[in-house]
Amino acid sequence: MQQGQGSGVLAVRLHDDGLKVEEIETPSPDRGEVLVRVHAAAITRDELEWPVDRLPAIPSYELSGVVVGSGDEVYALTPFDRDGVAAEYAVVPADVLAPKPLRLSHVEAAALPMGGLTAWQALFVHGRLSRGERVLITGASGGVGHIAVQLARHAGATVVESGQVDLVFDTRGGEVPAGERVVTIAEEMPGAIYFIVEPDHEQLLELKTLVDAGELRAEVDSVFPLTEARAAFERVATRGKRGKVVLEVGTDLPAGAAVTSAVDASNSERPP
Repeated sequence: MQQGQGSGVLAVRLHDDGLKVEEIETPSPDRGEVLVRVHAAAITRDELEWPVDRLPAIPSYELSGVVVGSGDEVYALTPFDRDGVAAEYAVVPADVLAPKPLRLSHVEAAALPMGGLTAWQALFVHGRLSRGERVLITGASGGVGHIAVQLARHAGATVVESGQVDLVFDTRGGEVPAGERVVTIAEEMPGAIYFIVEPDHEQLLELKTLVDAGELRAEVDSVFPLTEARAAFERVATRGKRGKVVLEVGTDLPAGAAVTSAVDASNSERPP
């Protein structure tokens, strides 16, 4: 990791020759955007492969922070076709932001959007899950799966490990069990609905309501300072993680500082 020279704000940027922590100009929001002081940014396995056609690029698409000017605490999944949020300040479309769950720290809030929205869209948008139905979730203890289990149970569905099911939600690929309806985020396959998660303000509000009611939790594996982004991405690529890897911005955390788990879960999450 190299420390760049310049003026402005600190950001992690992916170049052809790897990750660098650099000072860049403070970004300026355009119409429909806001400037957010980033407090925490979560990262996803393999995401450094996504923006290879537009380098240099800032990674991370999950944030929790404070809107500059209003002071509102917010969290979001940001669009994948633009710079991410692994920086001290980030410009974010206003319509993807939602109020941060009151019960969560910024680190915990940043760990929720990707897994929470993926699970919500799989179960209720694409999977049309209804109360009383049986659902099988592959990778049920993974980063997306453990949230999907909680959401399915809250919706009145029965989560099972085998047998006849109304809905299969596949998070890991490979051999997928049969079901009346199959939704996957792993790979396209015949007879299944494959999708990529999308930012969604209204769904984030739903997740916030559940979190603040004590009915939904997301797990954090480890926390790294922004300057240790390379170590954070090395951690996210390893097996045996317990939740999200999060970059905490503007702190001097020791690299890989463990965070108390909120959910007894394991396995790694898949990228969208």
